[in-house]
Amino acid sequence: KRVAKNNSHENTKRLTREYEPGETVLLRKDNHPQANPTPLLNGIHTVTAVRTNGTLVLDKGKYMETVHIRRVVPIKF
Repeated sequence: KRVAKNNSHENTKRLTREYEPGETVLLRKDNHPQANPTPLLNGIHTVTAVRTNGTLVLDKGKYMETVHIRRVVPIKF
C-alpha cells in the first residue's frame, strides 16, 4: 500500500511525452566511460515511426535506427 502511494506521489511531477513522426530529436550516446570529455548527445534526427513497445525509428541519413524513448531528447524550436 505504501509503495503504491509513493509511486503515485512521484508520478505527479512526471511529464508524459507523445512522439509523432516528423519530430526532431537528439540521441543520447551509450554510457561508455570516455578518457576525454565528449558530448553526451548525438546529432539532430527525425522520427519516422513510433512503435507501441516504447521505441522510435529514427532517420539517421543512410540508415534507420530503432531506439528506446529513454535515449532521445525532444528538440524545441
